[in-house]
Amino acid sequence: MDKQRIEYLHQGYLAGTLSAEELAEWTDVLRSGEHEATIHALMHATWAAITPRNQQTIPPTRAQRIFGRIIRPSYGRKPRLWLSAAAALLLASAAFWFVWITDQPVTQAVLTTEDITPGNGRATLSLADGTTIDLSEAQTGIIVGDGITYLDGTAVEGGAAAADQQLPDTGEYVLRTPTGSTYQIKLPDGTEVWLNAASTLTSPRRFSGTDRSVTLVGEAYFSVAKDAGKPFVVHSRDQRIGVVGTAFNVSAYPNDAATTTTLINGSVNVRAVDPPLHGEAAVHHLRPGQQSILQQGTFHIREVDTDQFTAWRDGRFDFDGKTLPEVMRELARWYGVKVAYDGVPPDLTFYGGAQRSDNLAMVLALLETNGIRYQLSPDTTLILSTAGPENTMSN
Repeated sequence: MDKQRIEYLHQGYLAGTLSAEELAEWTDVLRSGEHEATIHALMHATWAAITPRNQQTIPPTRAQRIFGRIIRPSYGRKPRLWLSAAAALLLASAAFWFVWITDQPVTQAVLTTEDITPGNGRATLSLADGTTIDLSEAQTGIIVGDGITYLDGTAVEGGAAAADQQLPDTGEYVLRTPTGSTYQIKLPDGTEVWLNAASTLTSPRRFSGTDRSVTLVGEAYFSVAKDAGKPFVVHSRDQRIGVVGTAFNVSAYPNDAATTTTLINGSVNVRAVDPPLHGEAAVHHLRPGQQSILQQGTFHIREVDTDQFTAWRDGRFDFDGKTLPEVMRELARWYGVKVAYDGVPPDLTFYGGAQRSDNLAMVLALLETNGIRYQLSPDTTLILSTAGPENTMSN
């Protein structure tokens, strides 16, 4: 079938003018998968023509009911779930088609996954005297010097930015991000830290002694200012990282099975704080492109694509190689929901990603196409279960 015929069927479907024979022909085209690139281009053009307000009100679950079979990938020995912005666009465009043809009103529950969006940059800074500052949602980070300012130089209210109101040189401060938010901090030595959602960074007011030590709970990206005479040390879950000047990512959430350190450039040394009884606190040297995985006191070193582990800084989810529980923990931290399973989680490996700016429904609609059902309880718990190939999800 040529492109012109596909375009004719597409336009006729949108306008509701296809005959019964033509509608059957159009359905066969969609299900065959032989013209995916042409169909995707047509959907893209359709989606671009919809106003942003209408785009936000389209329920992705309706799209899945029409096109779930079409974009579902083939399964090998171990199922792989493909998530991508292109797939999300395909679903959303299909949902528009469904609404266009049926012209049915959309009934919203009191709370649905379409209502759940990521946070808006909220963070708090606790000072040594016990003061807690709610940092501006309109800003993306702070600089700690004699006082505290935002990255654009604006004074942080309560941060003693004025020259005659300098912060004391002793004590420590704590930067916290809630679910759905990230924040940046530039430390007094020039080191820059990007804090991911649901994370905490504790740092002294001034670095003194023989090293520059901070403590991390959660995930952060570090760009360390070089100082050969005073190594930078990160204490995270069950490990100690020592560096001089380098960039690396640390993920050390309390509810994750392992702590990972991913080296972008430079060099780092990692060692376990509490090694197994039969072992020693060996020091492991990482090279750029390597990642250490610390689990139950034992390290494993592997080569990785570092972009996958810094995607969150660029506003993206990267799910390559992750299991369903790993993906759902990441979504839970970003969208502020709880996750439960009705039965044993299916053995899926994910590939692809999504935008962290999307609402939760857009991401979950992609799970639906692979037989993962979900329900949202009143206390914002997502209950996941495995569906048969012909089933659809509900929210």
